[in-house]
Amino acid sequence: MKIESLSWHDGVLGEIIYEPKNSSLTIFLSLYPEQIESSDRNPLKIVCNDVEWFKNNINNNALEEYKTIGNIYDGEMLGPVVRIELYGGDILVKAASYSVQKC
Repeated sequence: MKIESLSWHDGVLGEIIYEPKNSSLTIFLSLYPEQIESSDRNPLKIVCNDVEWFKNNINNNALEEYKTIGNIYDGEMLGPVVRIELYGGDILVKAASYSVQKC
């Protein structure tokens, strides 16, 4: 599964784990399998390897408020940077590589 093919809208952010020793960041989230209406989101993790930098600006109250209907507005790759736009903030990560795995 490639990060460029993910359907981000109405996904739900789970948790973010940064491991400075390994220079890795793991983002747990649940996304719909396609842009069309679907009843269930798939739990996924995005592993960012050799992280150069990351930034998150998150309003926890907004994340909780939109958790059931989806607190992820959109996401995209901007060159080597993944950007996840949230209802209540955003996450940006610049890494050497990314992998997407089902949980």
